[in-house]
Amino acid sequence: MLPTSQLRPTGTFCSYSAETSAGIKSEITPIQIEEARASGRLYIKDCDIEYLPQLPNEITSVTIENCNNLTTLTGLPVNTQNLSVINCEKLQITDMPSTVKIHILN
Repeated sequence: MLPTSQLRPTGTFCSYSAETSAGIKSEITPIQIEEARASGRLYIKDCDIEYLPQLPNEITSVTIENCNNLTTLTGLPVNTQNLSVINCEKLQITDMPSTVKIHILN
């Protein structure tokens, strides 16, 4: 498991003006992608996305939490080192390079 400091980096939550009535966000903003590029870490929580957008290669650590519609990680950077998945019911993780440390909690 990643240390708490890596699990919840500031400013990279999934939030967007297209919020649904349940408070679930529908997109990851370009600003969040740029912040994640600078820090190397992306934390996505309570997001209604079905797939990841193409993420910059500078992002090496990705944590995804409570994204119940997410089904695929096709946008994950090829040089990802750490992937933490928490309570993502539909996500199928396949074809990950052996260099990726994967942490799954349901």
